[in-house]
Amino acid sequence: MALNTSHPLYPYIESIVGVDPVTKRLVDHKGNTIFTMGGGFSVTNTTSKYGYPVRLNTHQGSAKATLSSPVRLRKMNSTIFLALGNPFTPGFTYYPSALLADNASSSGRTIGLDSGGVIGIYPNQNATGHVWAMSATDVHLKAAFTAAFTLGGADSTGVIVKSYIDGVLDRTNPPYPDSRGNGEWVESKFISYGTFGQVPGATPGGGDFYWIITFNKLLSDAEILELHNGTGSLNTSSLLAGGAGQTPTVTGVVITGGNVTMTGSESRMFVATVQGTNNPSQAVTWAASSGTINSSTGAFVAPFASASVQTITVTATSVEDNTKSASITVSVPAGGTVTPVNVTGISVTPRQAEVLGGQQLQLIVNVAGTGNPSQAVTWVVSGGSVNATGVWTAPAATGSATTYTVTATSQANPTYSASVVLTVPAVAAAGQFLTDRMINNAGMALGNASIAWTWVPGRQVGGIAGATLVEGTGNTDALGQLLVTGLPAGAGILLAKSGSAVFYQEGLVA
Repeated sequence: MALNTSHPLYPYIESIVGVDPVTKRLVDHKGNTIFTMGGGFSVTNTTSKYGYPVRLNTHQGSAKATLSSPVRLRKMNSTIFLALGNPFTPGFTYYPSALLADNASSSGRTIGLDSGGVIGIYPNQNATGHVWAMSATDVHLKAAFTAAFTLGGADSTGVIVKSYIDGVLDRTNPPYPDSRGNGEWVESKFISYGTFGQVPGATPGGGDFYWIITFNKLLSDAEILELHNGTGSLNTSSLLAGGAGQTPTVTGVVITGGNVTMTGSESRMFVATVQGTNNPSQAVTWAASSGTINSSTGAFVAPFASASVQTITVTATSVEDNTKSASITVSVPAGGTVTPVNVTGISVTPRQAEVLGGQQLQLIVNVAGTGNPSQAVTWVVSGGSVNATGVWTAPAATGSATTYTVTATSQANPTYSASVVLTVPAVAAAGQFLTDRMINNAGMALGNASIAWTWVPGRQVGGIAGATLVEGTGNTDALGQLLVTGLPAGAGILLAKSGSAVFYQEGLVA
């Protein structure tokens, strides 16, 4: 979803992380980053007060998503705004944990949860020296709520931290020393490492979050209240185009396909698009001058053929703004001599493929049916981009293989669609080595397998005296490839073992 560039806080947004309600993916709307979430993370399939939350399941030590760039909260002009679910139940013991962290453990948290179930901010980025800005009684009974911290008003005694709940000032904390001495009070690189919720055995499980938004500005009480009021259902925000608090404007209505010819008694589903700003409702009311049409769905049945040509007007009117409508003409020839158009299926090839990062793949679509159905389709991708002719451009490769889904939907009958799964293989950066696929004796790739490995510099197997070996463990990706990091530059041999299977491969580290 695009940012609302007319919002007065738009110039100060550093990151705005939340769930895209269409793709159900965790994204940074400012940096257009799609996160690949680790164990312990999931996007729920049901909505609650603020839409689809990210659920941090109880006691999953590998639950981590890396931010596209560190979040730096500066002592004179920083605000962090959160929309959270309900991870709190009175009387339970909580596991100290992080919602934002600067390293790979909850001890590095900057925004986190104490063992008493209290939300706080950690200026020193560790488990000590915290500022408890919200008490347990503030948030225990809230099904979903917003919270905000402002850092500013520094003087010789330190930084003043204010906290807000549901847009209202909760408390002003005493000045806290600038521990880093460089004007950057805290720095976060990860979203939630560890449990943001309760220890194993406590119910309910981990917590939910909807939004993590940071600003390089000390927001006022009024601005924070506006953000709270602008946090709407279905993952909307006043900071996004079409978000809460913005009035939709309808500029027009378009009926897909335009004028058509149909036989007597033939049925067809018409589809309309409502155009406008701020995400106007797509609901329309259908009407036809003859035949029958469902006023809500656009399902149309032509009248019986007669001795002469019949011309019928079909109209779709916006429910949001009933002054905006579109009409098409349906022609029914005398005697119904036109072969009816009927879509029976759709296919996209290749069904599966590997595409290197940044490269392109031509996808071929076939819409099957009678009466020569239109081959026009609407494309939807989970990553990368696709043009109108079906050429998919892969996104940049990362350190692990990533799969993407591309879906084509028939414009003649949108109930028919087909999808393909495309994989972008991993690539190795400096100091890394990416193996080929590891195949066992049964010819199967060892996907997501635990591997113990040794790197032998200089290809000195058989005579390794004086060689400095590098050893470690890791896991292959879904394709059976292992990414090894922390290696010295130069040639070498990787020895890898998984159970009784042993692999080796020569290579060169940049």
